[in-house]
Amino acid sequence: MKNQNRFLYIAMVSALALSPLSSSLNSLRFGNDQNYKRNSHVIYRDTDNDDIDKASPGDAEEEEVIPVYDSLEDAGAYVRQEMKNRNEVITLGITFRVSGFPSKLFDEAVKHTGVPDEGDYLRWLHNTYSVKADDIYWKNGIQYYRFRFTYYTTKEEEDELDKYLDDYMASLPLESMSDYEKVRAIYYFICQHVRYSFNNSGETPTERLKYRSAYQALINGTAVCQGYASLFYNMALRAGVDARFIRGDVYDESTGTNLGHGWNIVKLDGSYYYLDSTWDSVYNHPFNYSYFLRGEENFKDHVISSTFVDMFSNYDISEKDYSDSHVVDDSDFTPEYIYDDSIKWSYNSVGILTITGTGEIKDYPLGTKRPWEDLPVKSVVIGDGITKIGNNAFNNLSELESISLPSDSLTEIGENAFFRCPKLTSVYIPTSVTTIGSEALGYVESSSTGKAVPVKNFVITCGNSTAAESYAVSNSFECLRPINNLQMPSPIVERTSSGVKLSWSNVQNATSYEIERICTDDNNPEENAVSFSTDTNKFSDDTVAAGKTYKYKVRSVFGNLYSDWSMDQPEITVLTAPVPRVSSKTSSYVELTWENTAGATSYSVSSKRNGSPKWTDNLSIVAKPASGNTVKTTIYMPFGKGNLYHFTVYAKNDSSVSPMGQPIDVFIPFSRPANLTSAFNNGSIDLSWTPVEGADGYEVFASINGSYYNSIDHVSNTEYKFDNLALGTDYRFKIRAYKEIDGTKYYGDYSSDTGYKYTIATPSGFSAVVQSTSKITLKWNAVPDAAYYELYRATSATSTNWTKIGVYSTNTANNSNLTANKTFYYKVRGYKTVNGNKVYSDYSSIVSAKTKAVPQVTGLKITGGTYNSVNIKWDSVPGATSYHVYKGLKNSSGQITWTKHGVYTKTSCALKNLVTGNTYYFKVQAAIKENNTVNYGSYSTNVNRLLKFAKPVIISAEGVNSSSIQLNWKTVNGAVYYELYRSTKKTGGTWTKIGIYNRTTVTNKSLKSKTTYYYKVRAYKSINGTKVYSDFCAPEGAKTK
Repeated sequence: MKNQNRFLYIAMVSALALSPLSSSLNSLRFGNDQNYKRNSHVIYRDTDNDDIDKASPGDAEEEEVIPVYDSLEDAGAYVRQEMKNRNEVITLGITFRVSGFPSKLFDEAVKHTGVPDEGDYLRWLHNTYSVKADDIYWKNGIQYYRFRFTYYTTKEEEDELDKYLDDYMASLPLESMSDYEKVRAIYYFICQHVRYSFNNSGETPTERLKYRSAYQALINGTAVCQGYASLFYNMALRAGVDARFIRGDVYDESTGTNLGHGWNIVKLDGSYYYLDSTWDSVYNHPFNYSYFLRGEENFKDHVISSTFVDMFSNYDISEKDYSDSHVVDDSDFTPEYIYDDSIKWSYNSVGILTITGTGEIKDYPLGTKRPWEDLPVKSVVIGDGITKIGNNAFNNLSELESISLPSDSLTEIGENAFFRCPKLTSVYIPTSVTTIGSEALGYVESSSTGKAVPVKNFVITCGNSTAAESYAVSNSFECLRPINNLQMPSPIVERTSSGVKLSWSNVQNATSYEIERICTDDNNPEENAVSFSTDTNKFSDDTVAAGKTYKYKVRSVFGNLYSDWSMDQPEITVLTAPVPRVSSKTSSYVELTWENTAGATSYSVSSKRNGSPKWTDNLSIVAKPASGNTVKTTIYMPFGKGNLYHFTVYAKNDSSVSPMGQPIDVFIPFSRPANLTSAFNNGSIDLSWTPVEGADGYEVFASINGSYYNSIDHVSNTEYKFDNLALGTDYRFKIRAYKEIDGTKYYGDYSSDTGYKYTIATPSGFSAVVQSTSKITLKWNAVPDAAYYELYRATSATSTNWTKIGVYSTNTANNSNLTANKTFYYKVRGYKTVNGNKVYSDYSSIVSAKTKAVPQVTGLKITGGTYNSVNIKWDSVPGATSYHVYKGLKNSSGQITWTKHGVYTKTSCALKNLVTGNTYYFKVQAAIKENNTVNYGSYSTNVNRLLKFAKPVIISAEGVNSSSIQLNWKTVNGAVYYELYRSTKKTGGTWTKIGIYNRTTVTNKSLKSKTTYYYKVRAYKSINGTKVYSDFCAPEGAKTK
């Protein structure tokens, strides 16, 4: 029910509140720290003081004594105290270095300490601070900073506030109160004492800023949300309950924008809860507050500013409301305050100020603040035991209508006690009063002369020969005598569209009437009865709640004399007015839905076009649905685009009709703006769109890096220039048309969005050129704004595993130490560091190149060798820096097992110490070394050789006698033994082994005379248990004698 009013209120808040609580167009565009004042001078924002080497001392005085600190904590404590003293120029020196100075120093100074006038109280009660270029200088190795502050309040005003708060907090029985009771009393006090400042536009800028202060809230009784939240923060900490000030946004559904706002969190029973005294002071009286001790679930229309999310991320904010997990009964809550040791006072939601106890209400010199200052008091009730009402005690209570004085204890009413109470026109003064000061009753101040003048027709009821009679006579007031009894009224109770109306015949001598209302639906109706009063014989009650059943009774009043209560009247039930919602709307129809109302049998819809004085009733008569809880109706009319209509729904049954429900505004929207385009133009983004017929203007929204869309401007044409772009930022825009009706803008639907990401251009002209077997050169076109380039490599164009191989400040790079004869893929992107973050371009197109292959060795051949060595040679390979020679032997399965024999720089080599009897295989591989990378070519074609002993050569064979032949042969290198064979035929005969010898001269005996014999020999050696033979030599013959 309150949403429409609430967002009207938010709009007012947004219009009145200034930074730091409200976002600005500059902060949207530039992302500046709002804690720094913007001006025409250079300002060091979040500057690392390592970066400042020298600066001129500016206007620093040589004689100035400036404190110097060697830690951030000590420097922050100094600035904190200076801020509390409201010093506008704070100068200090530092010997330490810290990144982000001076904002780090400011955060240290205003950190949450638990002290009421520090922490958030300081953070949100300074207006601006700045550090100009000439406020930073070096002297004798010490870096000095001069901060310039402006504040909402002065030191004297803060001292005045402290004194008032000291007195108020002393009036609470804190020692006997739970933390919940403390918070409730403080919250109630603020909501009752402070009124929202909806309009302070006529004051000076300095005076307007003061509305953000706790001082303005408490001393002058009016403030904006910042003043409310600062006051609660201060008072909660004074009561020993931890609290914080939250800065954030509230989302306005009607405009789709975020509006700056401030509220609090408070710690109860280990968890933190939200509360918003601003909204509750505006909307929710009496104590049925909607924003008191809420959890996350019921506080979603408040969003903490992104700047402060991290600050409160470690605070355990409850998901549920406090009342969900605690037994809370505020039905009879009226806070009672301590006046002095023997007197207490209270103030309830209907304006009754009650003072009880024993003793005197003291004198108040003019200008002295009283405990009930600024309360809209309608009635003052002085209890038995009070003996005196001091001077000016109730002076200037402009809403005061009645007072009730004790009949026995009161003896004195001081000067001006009820002066300037224009609505107080009669009073009963008991006979116990013996002293009445001048102008104590019945006088107001003339607006023209400033002098005291009597209230017209003021009546005093009193006894004969009393001080009251003397006061009435001397001041020419009408004096009435008390009467002994009053007649009981007989009221008639009726339902009206706005509530309940009572009327009765005037009762003789009655000066007023009291009405008591009981809600029979309450658990304790008598205890929860609500009282009203009126001076006439009519009373309208528009505070009834829909869906409740009530009974009323009335009695007559004359001074302290009351009649009996009237007889019980019939109970009356108030139907709940439905709250309609728009489920669909066009220029030709509006579809409304609402929830079924208990007790209703039908509904009627009324409407009027904005500006029309008359409602059109019964546009639609809808019966209660047979099933379900949602009622729906469609009103067909030629509404037309761009027009504003108001709709309300009445619930009805045979005997009653609901009061008029809260009307809803239905704006028949324009067509959404079409053809919204954005174009980058020399550092700005130009927007344009097609005009919407009938629109008065257009609201432009921007989103930064995917954040909420924020309203940035209203324009009357169809073009908009958004400038001062920040590199690396993604800007999105949308617009909507609006029409202004009675000072309120009504909006159409949003356009589709458009945008531009202001970032570094994608590198172009990317190429890869092969230089060698291990090196590729890459080049691309230089990119404006890019300070560096990141180069990435992969082995596939579709790879998901790209390796960054380097960062370069120029637009060329050599990629070395690569594998030969392999294809590599590359991409590059530019970047620049902005505010500590790297802003990247998109990746370039992918290019590839294949490194050169190392050529295969050719011409491999065996050029010689021995029984245990082989000589090989091969053709030279261009560019080769070495050759790798491998030898191999076949294993049992016939596969060659290779081992590296050696590395050579020439194109031949001798392989020695080989094993005779083995067949050796040989291959060669060329290698090229560049830098520290060695690449290899493919292997050459294999060559092989079987290693065996040389054939023996028979030197001589001759018969030495008739039975012997002597043979002599050359020694075979490596052989140990020789096998000698004999035959009688050179070819085709049978050869007989005649012996094994380890010498090369042998005489064959026992032969036949004159017979020719033939001989052949072979060498051998046992290697690893196996005899390895040479081939047989050619046969040689000899003849015995």
